[in-house]
Amino acid sequence: MSDDTILRRGLLRWEAKPAEAGGARQEKRRLAAAMRVVISRLVETDAPEAELAAAADGLERYAALLAVRQLIRRNVHPISAAAGLPGLA
Repeated sequence: MSDDTILRRGLLRWEAKPAEAGGARQEKRRLAAAMRVVISRLVETDAPEAELAAAADGLERYAALLAVRQLIRRNVHPISAAAGLPGLA
């Protein structure tokens, strides 16, 4: 069996077919696709500074929310993590 075949089989195991991807997984993919479009368009935009700042503020708030959810999922209290207690990387 070729390395390419082994790699392809390994990837197929982790990739859900579009019909199988539903709920939160589907929304994660939709969000990631929208973010890629924003990044692509951001390079050539002439949007005003205030508009860019508002978009950045919103994205930073959402990034912070995701960080808290990740800490909760790992059973790490967000305040303890923010305090930089040992063992919380």
